Amino acid sequence: MPTKALVRTRQLMHAATSHSLEQQLSMEASFIREMGWSADYREGLQAFSQKRPPNFTGE
Repeated sequence: MPTKALVRTRQLMHAATSHSLEQQLSMEASFIREMGWSADYREGLQAFSQKRPPNFTGE
């Protein structure tokens, strides 16, 4: 599993109870940008296009 993305998702879920909608959306946008540059994101795209299971490394 893409561990960084799972951690960020969990952080967003916990933050949702104490943040305003604007704060939450800003946090989500920041995390999406961060994950878009990760090696796991690239691996997920490559695996999907090659129709194979992904090999996530947590990077």
